[in-house]
Amino acid sequence: MQIRSATLADLEAIIEIQHKTFSVDESCSKEKLKERINIFPNHFLVLQEKDKILSFINGLITSEKDFNESMYLTPSLHNEEGTWQTILSIATKPAYQHRGYASYLLNQFIAKAKEEKRLGIILTCKENRISFYEQFNFINEGISIKTKDTIWYQMRLTF
Repeated sequence: MQIRSATLADLEAIIEIQHKTFSVDESCSKEKLKERINIFPNHFLVLQEKDKILSFINGLITSEKDFNESMYLTPSLHNEEGTWQTILSIATKPAYQHRGYASYLLNQFIAKAKEEKRLGIILTCKENRISFYEQFNFINEGISIKTKDTIWYQMRLTF
């Protein structure tokens, strides 16, 4: 298995994984995914086995201490000189879930952020994912974003 930066050649595989793991309301558009790959390819990683993308993780860099919804919608907010790594999405192809691939990717993302001397990582997640991130020492800081159907919690890992 190999972890590498995503390229536009990976876009269709990433979209396929996303559509199978996120609801329509939570999914990022093809255009936004393409922007993310173009704007912050070093912070958009894929886990690949042979020629198959199994999992991905991505997030922009910011100096904002707290997560806000515009981070999902505006890849151009990426600031390579920022102090915080965000996680905008992490997903694994359903047939490959529960094999540790997302955990492996997340550990690599954490190591990369530490290596880059970030202050830490911030993200939002649904309540049912809080315990997953707590395994990596993320702290639940409470409700971050409320949409009509979903409550998102802000999680932070400080180095």
